[in-house]
Amino acid sequence: MPTLPQSTRKIAPRPGDIFAQRSADTGRYCAYQITLTENASPHARGGKTLALLSLDWVGDALPTEADLAAMRPLNNTRYYWGHGLDYRIVTPSVVPATFQFIANRPSLVTKQTTSFGGWPPPSSQAAEQEADWRARDPERLRRFEAARGSGREFTLAGQTVRDTFTHAGPGLLDGLANLAELDKLPRLLELEARGPRPDLIAYLRTHDLLHRVIWNAHGARALDFRGVPHVHDLELDATGLETLHLHDNLCSLKLTGTLHPRLRIHAHDGGARIRLNAPPSIADTDRADPGLPRLATIRIEGIDKLDLALIVARHPALETLSIAGKPGTLQNVSAISRLPKLRSLYIDDLFGYAPADIPPPGTHPRLAELWLESIPADVATHIKKNYAPLKKTARLDLQVRKPRAPEWLADNLDNPFRAWDGDEFVTPANARRAAALYKKTRAELRVRLDSPDAAPALPEYLEQLVRDWAAAFNTWDKRTNWIETEERETICEVVDNLLAEAARRHPAANIDIAKLSSLFDELRDF
Repeated sequence: MPTLPQSTRKIAPRPGDIFAQRSADTGRYCAYQITLTENASPHARGGKTLALLSLDWVGDALPTEADLAAMRPLNNTRYYWGHGLDYRIVTPSVVPATFQFIANRPSLVTKQTTSFGGWPPPSSQAAEQEADWRARDPERLRRFEAARGSGREFTLAGQTVRDTFTHAGPGLLDGLANLAELDKLPRLLELEARGPRPDLIAYLRTHDLLHRVIWNAHGARALDFRGVPHVHDLELDATGLETLHLHDNLCSLKLTGTLHPRLRIHAHDGGARIRLNAPPSIADTDRADPGLPRLATIRIEGIDKLDLALIVARHPALETLSIAGKPGTLQNVSAISRLPKLRSLYIDDLFGYAPADIPPPGTHPRLAELWLESIPADVATHIKKNYAPLKKTARLDLQVRKPRAPEWLADNLDNPFRAWDGDEFVTPANARRAAALYKKTRAELRVRLDSPDAAPALPEYLEQLVRDWAAAFNTWDKRTNWIETEERETICEVVDNLLAEAARRHPAANIDIAKLSSLFDELRDF
């Protein structure tokens, strides 16, 4: 039966609309259906929402009438899903340009959903991933399903484990002379190793249910992951690593540690299907080109200073650029205009550029997402004004939050509590108190550290600092208990950093950081 004629993509989708999206990796198509619109979820807070259902069809060409008639909701069995639908409220409520409208048919699901998520990108489609999963070793899939919900306990490497364990960490691996012992865990999906493990990659090549690997302190100068196409998510300590070969199907690569100045990454098609998360040093000017000339997505966090011209020159095919500062500064922001394929741009906590550096609307015809947070106030105003027409025509998901005035930058650029300003979980009063306490403490500490006779008095001063900080945050948290895990970790990290700076500047003071840190833990009520 002939393929249905391709229709123009609808601006305002209706319940029942079926779309096809072509995989960026394989060229095959997957299908989706809009099942509900307008407040499709009881949790929606007004405005338009769309509910998207993944369908069970994968094809080499656009679907035919017969394909449409046979389509059913996708039943996910892979990884952690169990058996269930891939059905979600999608944001933004704008159909991506990669979705081709095919036809309108009665909705295959009419119930509401409480799940939220983004639109599936061309490189990550549920139906294709499910088909890939079902093509794995049949016996391993049978054992995987048989152990679902079992919870049977046994001893492995001296530890009590369950056959439902999906993650094996360093504590378990360190006790195994032979990784084949891991076959006793039929639902194992992730490995996290620490230290040299010459047998790890060979084990991965013969165990096709494993899809995520983390490897720290491996000590290798060269690693070769060719032949393990089922591992889609790889996190590597890049310290000392000079040569890295990746397999053709890798989707996500995260590099940690200290990057070697001559690190070279070899990937299929120049890294066109890879999402790279790398430390800021990936863009150091004295570093050799790391490779990946066709890289599609890069995420860089913790930036002090970054030259975007270098990123653009090395990775001119970027479709997603996501950069976040400590905060930090950007150079050559105008280089973004030389990314013709750019679809998504995310900038957070980065400064040092002006409105004139921002490419004008229309520079990137494929741009669908522009999310900016904690940026110069004049740049924020400029972008809101100039990009608003694209937002009104439903072509662009535009979000601009936390514009920062010059006065804010002067007070907060080096303040670790800067991110609390505008945080939905921290009141403005508490954000101001924390920032003011840090500024006051930092100024006092600077004076003491610069004093020629600082060392003898430092231990007593730092103990009082710890007591004052614990008392202050205990008081601020007492009424509303607003300090939760993330806020607590930030506070403790700041205290530890202040103590570490004093110890580093005056080693003769013999500052016991561990003791003072423990005292802070004893005194705090949060």
